[in-house]
Amino acid sequence: AVSLGKNAELYHLRRKITGSVGINFGLALVFASVVQVFGEEVVSFFAGSHHEILELAHHHLIVGSVGYLVFALIPVFRNTLQSAKMEKLLLLTAGIESLVRVICSVWFASVEGFRGLCWTLPISWVFAGVPLTAGVILLVHRKRRVLKQQPLPAKG
Repeated sequence: AVSLGKNAELYHLRRKITGSVGINFGLALVFASVVQVFGEEVVSFFAGSHHEILELAHHHLIVGSVGYLVFALIPVFRNTLQSAKMEKLLLLTAGIESLVRVICSVWFASVEGFRGLCWTLPISWVFAGVPLTAGVILLVHRKRRVLKQQPLPAKG
């Protein structure tokens, strides 16, 4: 019981993170599936019968739905790190994400046009997700280390 009490905080943190990521990832899978099945119909409802517009909008939805699988991690990890007061890492991540968006926008727009431009957000989310994931792993390890250093409560 003492071991469970000491590790309860770490256990709840890990459970909250995995639960939230699971919910977000599940919703992203549902969205990606809906886009795969009904994407053309949804786009044609708004865009009419313009073939080129339909094709580009459907491409944007497909790429975006793939990106949401990566994006599912970002809000959970950002909120976790914000509650742990790791503002410097969050600021660094925001800077990286913004820089990648600018670079990808300029490069993809000049090389691939709109089709390439659709990849800007998913790629920036990957670049933002890497330091956020590292930060959450570091946070869990720090919590584990702190818990190991705490003395066991006296029997009494």
